Amino acid sequence: MKSMMKRFALGIVVAVFVGLPLYAQQVNILTRGTGGVGRLDVGVGTAGVVTFDNDRTTLTNAQVLALNTTAVNVVAAPGAGFYIDVIDGALVFNYTAAYATMTSDMRLFYGARTTGNAASSLMETTGFLDATADTVMTFSGTPDDTKPTVNSAVAIQADTLTAFTSGNASNQVFVDVTYIIRRTGL
Repeated sequence: MKSMMKRFALGIVVAVFVGLPLYAQQVNILTRGTGGVGRLDVGVGTAGVVTFDNDRTTLTNAQVLALNTTAVNVVAAPGAGFYIDVIDGALVFNYTAAYATMTSDMRLFYGARTTGNAASSLMETTGFLDATADTVMTFSGTPDDTKPTVNSAVAIQADTLTAFTSGNASNQVFVDVTYIIRRTGL
């Protein structure tokens, strides 16, 4: 959230510097521990050009174990004429029992690993999924020069076909993603 606010403040400075009108259309009350953590619609010259959003998805133990073959959507497709630009995020491991086989890492993708471009930096699983206590890690968003896919969901998936093993049915991994929905006008 702190990173999102820094970027928002920078956006305001840039808009003022170049003389664009800036206004907030809607600000929903930010909540914690729920599915949608917060949303801010911002117009730069045109209503609704950019939407800042933060979503939380809970991965079950079974979903983590299947990430090598099955992507899990963490941000829904934004609709025709829009694409998602991931700013950053955090993974929270609600520990019960550690996972094993840490030869795969995780990443966000537009669609899935086999169909879309990367939508985040690589998330190192060693020291995270094999931790022996509750653990938090952050990741950065869409890499430079990435070609996002218009109207595509963003999903988390392992970066290889090697499965994570072990874990516990009570494990949960929370995926918090802060992103911007941008309009293409196409």
